[in-house]
Amino acid sequence: MEGYRETMQTIRMQRRSTVGLFTSGKLSQRDYDQQIVDLEQQEDHYTNQLEHLNLLISDSGKLAVKKMFELAINAKTLWKSMGREEKLEYLKKVCSNPTLESLTLHYHLQKPFARIASWRENSEWRRGWDSNPRYYC
Repeated sequence: MEGYRETMQTIRMQRRSTVGLFTSGKLSQRDYDQQIVDLEQQEDHYTNQLEHLNLLISDSGKLAVKKMFELAINAKTLWKSMGREEKLEYLKKVCSNPTLESLTLHYHLQKPFARIASWRENSEWRRGWDSNPRYYC
């Protein structure tokens, strides 16, 4: 996205330069018109690309949040269905500083998971449906 933004800035500078050349009489009307049309087509292309990327990022973010909540809701069931190696990989992703004391595993949740786990302590963490009426079905 940053590359597209830089390109858009370059196109704006080219437009200013073209206008400057035209107003100083160094560029004919025909050449000026053609360059402006070309610059507008480039602007349209990169604007469309930026909009497309924004939609992809937005959709990816929503999907990631949905998957994370599904994982949080189904974590206990998933844990019980996992094999030993899968459980180990899961712990590596979710926990930090695991320590084993006799037969008990102690750990600290990594930041995003710790935050979700803390919501469990507060029954008011989720807004009611009525607080966001535009998302009603």
